[in-house]
This record gives sequence, structure tokens and C-alpha cells, in this order.
Amino acid sequence: YHLPDGWDFVKSTCGLDVVELIYDATRWQPAVPDSAEIGCMIHNDRPFIVQRFEMISGSAPQTLIVIGAHFPHPAWAHGAHDLATYRRTASLSRLREGLMSVVGNHRSDKVVLMADTNAWAWVPSREIAEQLHFPVGHLRSTRLHQTCCHDVDFPDWGTFDRIFTNFGADMHTRVF
Repeated sequence: YHLPDGWDFVKSTCGLDVVELIYDATRWQPAVPDSAEIGCMIHNDRPFIVQRFEMISGSAPQTLIVIGAHFPHPAWAHGAHDLATYRRTASLSRLREGLMSVVGNHRSDKVVLMADTNAWAWVPSREIAEQLHFPVGHLRSTRLHQTCCHDVDFPDWGTFDRIFTNFGADMHTRVF
């Protein structure tokens, strides 16, 4: 795939797994210095990117922290809707530390997460945001859709792909 003119990306690779954040480089640029954390959520697997962007033009400077990630699979609690098991086994500590580092370095407060969260349908996006210590704000999230997995005919529990923010007025969800 070749990006259209004016678009760019940042990338994280862990083992064979890759996460890329593609952005409109005519409007946004990665902020520097110390504006990114890139790593693996578990050893040599499940990449993440936490990148602070600055708007290139505009009357007032605007910054935004964007997270792209492929979360590890948490333990399945034998069919029980058990948030305690999710909290204990979701392996979010490295991503949480990366987010806290970027937020703390620059006092940015607007955050967008776009991720394959591997969180079951019964795990609310608010739970994930709280576990990551998202900056305070009104959480906006895409509706949960069965986006996983084709090989098992998109079961009810497969609402892994999510986008959420701690700002904004509304969010519309459309799955292609």
C-alpha cells in the first residue's frame, strides 16, 4: 500500500505484529521532543504507539495524543462476565506507562485510542480507559460491533476493535 500525497505514518513492530498510525501530514505533525512512546505490550508481541501530534495551522495551537495498539488477549473467565479477571489479565501496564509518560511530559489532555483491544463484548470501553488512566474527560466511544472474527463467523463476544476519546460532542459508528 502506498500512502496518498500529504499523508505519513508512525510505526511500531513487535515480532511479526505491526501497528501503524496513518495521519494527514498537511494538518498534523508529530510533536517533538519526548512526544512518543513506542513498545510492546508483552515481550516481543502486541505493539503500541502513543504519539502526541501538533496541528500545523490554526489560530490556537492544538495538540492531540493518539494511541494505536494491538492488545493481548485477556483470560476468558469460563464464560463468566468477570471484570476482575479482565483487570488481572489484560496486560495493559506497558501501554498505561507509555500514555502516562506522554501525558505527563506535555500536559496534553485530549486522547484518542484506536485499537484491537481484544476485550470481550461485556468489557465496557470506559473500563479500558480507566485501566489505562485516561485523562479526565467525557468518554466518547464507537458502538461495539462484532468485528472479530471471520474464521468463527463474528460471534457476539467479538467486539474487539474500538475507538474512543476523552473529548468531543458525538461519535458515529459505521463498519465497512
